[in-house]
Amino acid sequence: MVYQRTPEEEEERACPFCGQMVLTDGDPREVCDCIKAAHFRALCEALDSYCGEDCDGVADFKPVPGAVMEALRIIAEQVAHGALGTVAAELPDGSTVKIGARKVSRRITVKAEQAI
Repeated sequence: MVYQRTPEEEEERACPFCGQMVLTDGDPREVCDCIKAAHFRALCEALDSYCGEDCDGVADFKPVPGAVMEALRIIAEQVAHGALGTVAAELPDGSTVKIGARKVSRRITVKAEQAI
C-alpha cells in the first residue's frame, strides 16, 4: 500500500528567507523556491557530503556528531541569508570546516611533534 499525505497533515508555513507561504508538513526552507532557500539547500547538501554520514568515502573524514551538524546548519542558514560572509570552525576531530557563500570545504591538517 502506498501512503499518501492528506491535506490535513500539511500546513502553510512562511519561508524564513523570503516570507513566502508554502504548503508543507516539514521545514519550509526545504520546499520554498526562492534563491536563498535554494542556496541554503545547496550548502546543507555540501555539509552532508563533507561532515555528515555521507563523508566516510571522502579522504579521512569522519562524520561529526549531530549537535555539531545542527550548529553547522545554523551557520549555513546565516550565510545563505547574507548575515555572515564566510565562517571557519574547528570540528571536534581537529579538522576545519569553512562555509562560504560559494563553497564548503573541510580540511584535515596532520601535525607531528615530539617534546624533548
